[in-house]
Amino acid sequence: CPAAVAPACGPAQPAPEAVIVSAAESDRLREALRQHFGHAEFRSGQSETIAAVLRGESVLAVMPTGAGKSLCYQLAAVLLPSTTLVISPLIALMKDQLDGLPPGVERQATMLNSTVDGAELEARLAGVAAGRYRLVYAAPERLRQRPFLHALTRAGVSLLVVDEVHCVSLWGHDFRPDYRFIAQAWQDLGRPRILGMTATATPRVQDDVQAALGTMRLVTTGTHRPNLHLEARPCANEAEKREALTLLCRQHEGSGIVYATSREKCELLAGMLRGRGVQAIHYHAGVEDRAAAQDRFMSGEARVVVATVAFGMGVDKADIRFVVHYNPPRALEN
Repeated sequence: CPAAVAPACGPAQPAPEAVIVSAAESDRLREALRQHFGHAEFRSGQSETIAAVLRGESVLAVMPTGAGKSLCYQLAAVLLPSTTLVISPLIALMKDQLDGLPPGVERQATMLNSTVDGAELEARLAGVAAGRYRLVYAAPERLRQRPFLHALTRAGVSLLVVDEVHCVSLWGHDFRPDYRFIAQAWQDLGRPRILGMTATATPRVQDDVQAALGTMRLVTTGTHRPNLHLEARPCANEAEKREALTLLCRQHEGSGIVYATSREKCELLAGMLRGRGVQAIHYHAGVEDRAAAQDRFMSGEARVVVATVAFGMGVDKADIRFVVHYNPPRALEN
């Protein structure tokens, strides 16, 4: 940490104790990886995280975006005896996770969020209660609904996954109060092992998470990404900022995400880019059909999405070449 921000990062912490994966565990996990996901080898930190979870330990995994955090709980889910519940903060993130599952695993997965209601919601709850699903994705707000907890209790929960677990911390970005209710729901579900996953956890945030969810084995692979370049471009005024944004979108091939702080600004900037020949759409919590907007971006129909922070967390798109914060975050933790 630079000296100017050292207090925000907290004191240096000892290196976490390494997870030792035995030869028998390694062989079993590699075979399961090949059988269910078609991969031959694990990435750094994946086998250690899965092995610790299967031993019954609670784990806090801090890995950079693109390191394969999702596979850790997806593979664990097919090896554990009962349901794996995944708490995820965004509909876009849940949809992306489900869409990326191999067919054999996808058939054993479902999600419950505000896009599902009526008879379909009842059918999925019945499926959860019957133990039909290995993987159940839900927003943290769903944990306050007793029918959902009752269905999970009937099925049994082997693993509680808290994706983007930094949201548990008061210092985590995109903080949501319902993340603070997870500890109570964990008690109601019989205190299953917990797997917290994030790419965003300073030492202080790690402490906050463990204070909220209990002691966890720490698996971290670092956050350095040698393929990323960070740059700040000063602009004299709004007009100059818009010109710089347009030029950047035109110069870079591939897809891009532009973050703005308000719904109105997202719509304004997307319209401006379209008027200047850039295939752009907007995305925010007020968009009527967010799934359709996400599909347009993921399929390449739209090259640039201008969005609030309601979009992007965990989205897996291979050709993203730039991310622009049109309005810089207000603090280091953000």
